[in-house]
Amino acid sequence: MAIAGQARGKYGIEFRGMAELMGKLGPNGLVEKRVVAAATQGMIEVCEDLLGRAMREAPLDEGTLRGSGTTAVYVDGRRVAGSRAPQSQGVV
Repeated sequence: MAIAGQARGKYGIEFRGMAELMGKLGPNGLVEKRVVAAATQGMIEVCEDLLGRAMREAPLDEGTLRGSGTTAVYVDGRRVAGSRAPQSQGVV
């Protein structure tokens, strides 16, 4: 805010740091990077949880179905995480 006698603009308000703020909010800015990192971590946790639940629910005739699941999380077309079900039979 401007100090009395140093009014700027139509209403006497001066904003500073807008370029820095827009840089943080814009593409590849700090905010976007933090949101992408948090979303990626959340997706990894959800995928691993879902794979574990699916393995426990799969029938155990021969055990091959339980050991065949995989997960993968991609960011901008690049694989950043993934897991494969253990290959042992009788996974519980």
